[in-house]
Amino acid sequence: MKVVKFLKPWKIYSPGDVAGFDEDQAEALIKAKAAEPHAEDKAKPAAK
Repeated sequence: MKVVKFLKPWKIYSPGDVAGFDEDQAEALIKAKAAEPHAEDKAKPAAK
C-alpha cells in the first residue's frame, strides 16, 4: 500500500485528502499529478 496526498479533486477525494492505494493506482495518480506521495510515506522505510 502506498499513501498519497491529493493535489486536485479525484472521485470522492478533495485536495489535501490523504488515502492509501495499491502501488499501481498510487503511481497512476502521482503520474497524473492528481496526488503526491504523502510526507509520512516518503519518510518510512518499506515494511517487511
